[in-house]
Amino acid sequence: MQDDVVDVRPGIPTCCAASHPTMRISTPAVCRVCMTACPIVVEVEDGRAVRVTGDRANPLFGGYTCVKGRAQHTYLHDPARVRHSLKRDDDGVLKPIAVELAMDEIATKLRTIVDRDGPRALAHYFGTIGYLSVPTGPLASSLMTALGSPKQFGTATID
Repeated sequence: MQDDVVDVRPGIPTCCAASHPTMRISTPAVCRVCMTACPIVVEVEDGRAVRVTGDRANPLFGGYTCVKGRAQHTYLHDPARVRHSLKRDDDGVLKPIAVELAMDEIATKLRTIVDRDGPRALAHYFGTIGYLSVPTGPLASSLMTALGSPKQFGTATID
């Protein structure tokens, strides 16, 4: 079973699922496209998200969501969706790489830069979209602090 598929028919053995009628369930959730965290309702059919709408029961938002939030189910099932870590080879082709190996390679390269040029050789730039993901700021800031670099820039900094 893929990590983005949820069994909506608990207790029904896989061998018998085909003989059971399709079920569609609606699950309240929170949109994660931006930091607004709009309340949404995700409709799931046969273990796949098939529709996302605003949660009309929410008194603050009253069912409002943006078009990006309502399109989430299409992102989830897009055949071009990145489902694993990738590394660009010398020939320019992206190839799968184990997460642990990728993290080790990145750590080694960052350590080499810090050892050779000092921590101020590393900087982080926060583009405008970076502010829309709630954990991005604290995570990036923590990484730069751990590396010893005070150099963090964004669209609001005066360099």
